[in-house]
Amino acid sequence: TKEEKAARIDSLRCTYYIDDLEEVLDQLNNRVTKILYSPQQKHVNKKLDDIIVMQSWKELKVILK
Repeated sequence: TKEEKAARIDSLRCTYYIDDLEEVLDQLNNRVTKILYSPQQKHVNKKLDDIIVMQSWKELKVILK
């Protein structure tokens, strides 16, 4: 489930996490940098408070700097 996935991410003490489901990212602890992978640009104009929207894997290098 999404809840189990979020609990696993927390137990691993991840500091960054990429997912294509906003619902999973919403369940994560605030210490995690949340990255929404959205190649179809579904979320481009949507305001996401604490989520970075990434449309291409090429952007990851910039995000992680």
